[in-house]
Amino acid sequence: MRYDVYKHARDAAWNCLIKYKINSLPVRLKTITDHLGILVVSNSSAAVLAPSDRGRTIKIGTQWYIVVDEYDRPDTRRFTIAHELGHIILGHAMEKGFARSYHFIYKPETETEADVFAARLLCPSVVLRALNIRSPEEIMTACHVSYSCAANRAQRMEELYRRDKFLVNPLEREVLKNFQEFINSRA
Repeated sequence: MRYDVYKHARDAAWNCLIKYKINSLPVRLKTITDHLGILVVSNSSAAVLAPSDRGRTIKIGTQWYIVVDEYDRPDTRRFTIAHELGHIILGHAMEKGFARSYHFIYKPETETEADVFAARLLCPSVVLRALNIRSPEEIMTACHVSYSCAANRAQRMEELYRRDKFLVNPLEREVLKNFQEFINSRA
């Protein structure tokens, strides 16, 4: 993934945390979807997911919908909702009313960008660092995400620790400020 695309997704996640005053873990996605007027519905109601889909974003008129597979684990559904929020917030192009639809070996950059957005929204590194949360198991528990997501974040966190790349960006400092009371309550 190109660094400019990564930064765009990362900064969008931080801006989302700041704008919607998210200040504790696990991140309450309903706070964000409610502010944006996005409805999250199960596939049993919408019947639009292909067998390989975890979720889809649909726009009907001016109304956004995020459709999720109600049979997925709660932690998987959380990531799916955050991923689909990423498509909306990042302004990814619609295809036949859907912001996401691919079924090939090649994973489009927009999918990777939405994954980056979701992971950084659900597991903000500056908050994990402040709470000294490092292992995948600790990240899973604190952020209510799957082991796969938590393991990826733990790996990225180790890279950030190695390079000492925390609190470099003003947005990241603002995220930390929003979470400070929560962090202090955990000390």
